[in-house]
Amino acid sequence: MTLIPIFTGGGNGGFSATGGTITTAGGYKYHTFTTDGNFTVVQGTTTVEYLVVGGGGSGGAANGFTGAGQYTASGGGGGGQVIYGTQSSINMFLTIGLGGVLGNGGNTELYIDPPIGSPTRIANAFGGGYGATGIAAALVGSSGGGGSVKYDGTTQTTYAAANGTSGQGFAGAAADTGFPSGGGGGGAGGASAGISGGAAITTYSSWGVNAASLGAGGDGGNEFSGPWLSSYGYGSPGVYSANSTLQSPANGISGIVIIRYAL
Repeated sequence: MTLIPIFTGGGNGGFSATGGTITTAGGYKYHTFTTDGNFTVVQGTTTVEYLVVGGGGSGGAANGFTGAGQYTASGGGGGGQVIYGTQSSINMFLTIGLGGVLGNGGNTELYIDPPIGSPTRIANAFGGGYGATGIAAALVGSSGGGGSVKYDGTTQTTYAAANGTSGQGFAGAAADTGFPSGGGGGGAGGASAGISGGAAITTYSSWGVNAASLGAGGDGGNEFSGPWLSSYGYGSPGVYSANSTLQSPANGISGIVIIRYAL
């Protein structure tokens, strides 16, 4: 008698794939990538959904600060772009955008890799912008970095926030010269309205903790900055430097790719 093996893995009519960190919840299987990787179909066909998040921009540096009785309050970094889409199951490869290191965040790219022909990029989530520093205005990214203010002992000087890019993210806010504080960076879900960073995207909270909030802008640097709560694609906060004490901003938070399909 010949025994016929029965495939028991996967879901959705026997569909199975490898790649990333694999979890199952709420009737879906999730493949989560926080580093470059490959999504490889092992068996079957289905339709997959994907989330692609660009890296967050860095908060502004405190360069330009010179001595006692002076200060620099730099702008927060912009949040990375968040892209959702669907695709017939096929092999994919992806690169994760890194968080900005004194600059804009990196782009996160998702490609399909057909058996014949050249790979095709299906999603490119741009990184967030760099916050204004003590010597330069904020940079535009998917979301814009926040503005900055410095005081040289005689005169306050401000550097402008940056607008977001239409369809990708929102604008950073100007510095507050009275507080004083840097402006918050724009977020993927909304513009900054002052010191606080712009809103994250929370639509995909059902995709698990890694997607509960994505792409928020970083807060503006100020003397009373609280703890920094971060998730994927977040811009980092600006810094506040005073009385010859220099501060450096944290890096933005890297992006992420999550692919899911029904069981």
